[in-house]
Amino acid sequence: MEKKVADKQFYYNSTSTAEGAFQNVSNWVEGTSPSCLISGNRPCSMTVPDGSDLGDVISGLTNDQVLAIHPTERRP
Repeated sequence: MEKKVADKQFYYNSTSTAEGAFQNVSNWVEGTSPSCLISGNRPCSMTVPDGSDLGDVISGLTNDQVLAIHPTERRP
């Protein structure tokens, strides 16, 4: 039987909106977000496809590029 590994979910766990903060993997925590209600134009959650890690997905991206990955998954 083949074992299917699910995509991973991460949430942004920092108050920083400085350029480059969104691509910093240490600002993200694996799991589902406890709340996306903190204000500010910041990411909320990120889905990382099976076979990739968060660094593969966001490394080297600007804040705007990270926000564009999941445009509906951001804090208002």
